[in-house]
Parts: sequence; C-alpha cells; structure tokens
Amino acid sequence: ALCYAELGTMITKSGAEYSYLIEAFGSLVGYLYSWTTVMVLKPSSFAIITLSFAEYASAPFYPDCTPPLVVIKCLSAAAIVIITGVNCLSVKLARYVQNFFTAAKLIIIAVIVVAGIVLMAQ
Repeated sequence: ALCYAELGTMITKSGAEYSYLIEAFGSLVGYLYSWTTVMVLKPSSFAIITLSFAEYASAPFYPDCTPPLVVIKCLSAAAIVIITGVNCLSVKLARYVQNFFTAAKLIIIAVIVVAGIVLMAQ
C-alpha cells in the first residue's frame, strides 16, 4: 500500500498499474498488462467469486453432501448473467445493488463480531 501511495504521488496520471508500467517500462509492457488484465485476470477472478457464491448458496439445499457440480456451475452462470444484466440495464441500478450488498456484508460482519463478543463474555 505504501508503494502504491508513493507511486500515486509521483505519477499523477490516472490508470494505476497501467500508468506506472508505461512510465517504468514503456507502452508495450503497459499494453500487455492491460490486455492480460482484461482478457484473463478480471474474468477469472469474477468466475472464482461466482463459483464460491454458488457453492455457499447451494450448500443449505444439500445438508448431507456437497452440492452437485452441475448445480454449482449453473448457479454460478446464472449469477454472472444477472450481474451482467444489472450492469447493462443501468449504472444507477448497479450502484444501488452494490450498495445494498455492501451494507448487507457489513451488517453480517457486525452480527458475527457481536455474537463473538457475547460468547466470549459468557
């Protein structure tokens, strides 16, 4: 984080790593990084996130065993389609959905912390 803060104060262009790589190594390395990020890194991380979501979301419906791989993959694909659809429909709607899920995550974290404190106090 400190390295990025220092780079951000020295190189004031927008684009983060892309701008830093162009300044340091030239446009070819910046282009290759950008291409790799768009074609490989972002889609694969999105796929991993939706697969994890699908596994945890389908687990309650299969209490005695792990959910079938087909169910996990179909639920993951449905999540990708829904998220893509929301982003294509409206940026404002995507912002509301993102704010809702961020608030839900924070509330869940607060519940876990409070429950942990209560259990430690007992």
